[in-house]
Amino acid sequence: MVLTALPVQTTLKLMDRLISNRFHQLLKKSIPVHIMVGMFFFCAYSWAGNLELAVDLFEKNDWDLCQRECRRALLSKAEPIERFSLLEALSSANRGADSASTAQKLQHIVTENRDTQVTGMASYELGRLQWQFDDLEAALNSFQLAFQTTTNKTLFLRSSCSIYLLIKEAPELKAEKEDVIHQVGTVRDQWYGALFAECAKPDPSKNEPQAPNWIVRFYRSQISPAIGNRCTLEPSCSEYFHQAHQHHGLKSFPMIADRFFREPEVSNQKKDPVVMKNGQIRYQDPLENHDFWMKKK
Repeated sequence: MVLTALPVQTTLKLMDRLISNRFHQLLKKSIPVHIMVGMFFFCAYSWAGNLELAVDLFEKNDWDLCQRECRRALLSKAEPIERFSLLEALSSANRGADSASTAQKLQHIVTENRDTQVTGMASYELGRLQWQFDDLEAALNSFQLAFQTTTNKTLFLRSSCSIYLLIKEAPELKAEKEDVIHQVGTVRDQWYGALFAECAKPDPSKNEPQAPNWIVRFYRSQISPAIGNRCTLEPSCSEYFHQAHQHHGLKSFPMIADRFFREPEVSNQKKDPVVMKNGQIRYQDPLENHDFWMKKK
């Protein structure tokens, strides 16, 4: 028997049909939808192996999959290595990894990497851990490095506020950091009320998982413009999931799964195009088109 290669278009259609059939089979077997969604989200995008996927998983607080994606990328030496390393360390911490182990990873990133933005972020998170361990002088040095290295406004304000609060706790360190304290004083008028609570000394007695979403905002302002946005729908899948979760809670998981399957068809129809600021063309697929029949929270 002679085997011949199928045309690419035919192969894609067969794969699409296979995935759709498998999706319905999973539902019939009453397999938890959120598990299926997580598996699909990882498998569907793992080929791309890009930083955007890792950050999306991080944004959804899916620390396990984010850590796996980062480790896979690091094993394959995918770029940018420094940013995958940082996300892997933070995901590990949010999964409950030993704080000393996380601090060691962050220290290695600060020492070895050449990405100044990663240095700033890793230094700040390292400073938080050192502060928690009451290693105040080391924490102050880490916050200072973040403050003087970063060009990101959010991290700039967080590190400056952290320096202020730490000095307030340990005024004996003030004499050694007069120049830095003066610089911090020049930006105090930019601090907002919630910033003080966000930058307060970490409390190890609290068991809630930390979710440093400011890192996601950092990604969107510093990283996403460099690697490009690959989403073809408006709003993006991450924003769609965010809106769905706000209105429908756990029902947002099957809703985002439905959107993943629906995206190619909506894009091919080319209805309701929207020209983004960067010139990219997306196609409208708002949440209200799919949840008008559902009761909102």
